[in-house]
Amino acid sequence: MAYFPSRQATARAIAEITGERADYPGLDDERRHSQQIPQIPYSNQNLLIARHALDIIELVNINRRPTNEQQWRVFSSHESFISPLESTDAGFGIALRQSLLKEAEQQKLSLPLEQVEFSIWRAL
Repeated sequence: MAYFPSRQATARAIAEITGERADYPGLDDERRHSQQIPQIPYSNQNLLIARHALDIIELVNINRRPTNEQQWRVFSSHESFISPLESTDAGFGIALRQSLLKEAEQQKLSLPLEQVEFSIWRAL
């Protein structure tokens, strides 16, 4: 199930400091109360996770292989972000991998990710 404990913890802290209700954004940009945890998966959860992951990857503009230590650290940290998502241990696995590949294709990110041999696009 997609859940953002750090977002929820931040909302809880804000609520405690202000004494007022604080919300945090869920995976589908819906507002969740700081005490609320999703009870069921989103109906389009794999697509939403794929979009979220690709948004994060796109923010760092991975468009070429790293050439120095700093670039390698950024590249590796983003590969580390993807790896657990496609793992069956996390409960997502093959279906999420397929959603990542399909969404990357639709966003025209597949070729750049293949060219820099990023994560799951390395083997394509």
